[in-house]
Amino acid sequence: MDYPMVNQFSALPRQIHVVGTVRELSPGYCGIWCQGGFIKVDLSHDMAGFNYKSVYLITACLGIGTKPGNKVDVTASLYTGQENECYYRSFIRPKNKQNLVFYKLSEAETGKVH
Repeated sequence: MDYPMVNQFSALPRQIHVVGTVRELSPGYCGIWCQGGFIKVDLSHDMAGFNYKSVYLITACLGIGTKPGNKVDVTASLYTGQENECYYRSFIRPKNKQNLVFYKLSEAETGKVH
């Protein structure tokens, strides 16, 4: 599998350093409404305890200038579903992908994605 699924959740690291290339994205929206987006990142290096080629990241108010092919170097935390921020409670999910495990980016880390 190229990315982690829900049945692997308990074995995944709680935090990862994500370095790679954006392959897919949906920016979400922050303003009158708040809805997080996501990016799929193809990883450029191996990580201990994370044996996948890609990761899906929930973003907080992702800038419009982000597009596939952009390079990423951020720290992400495992998404548990217990988060209170509006962009984690309601976020756009990839179409036709079920049972994905997501990692999340803070507003500061999302700001590093260009």
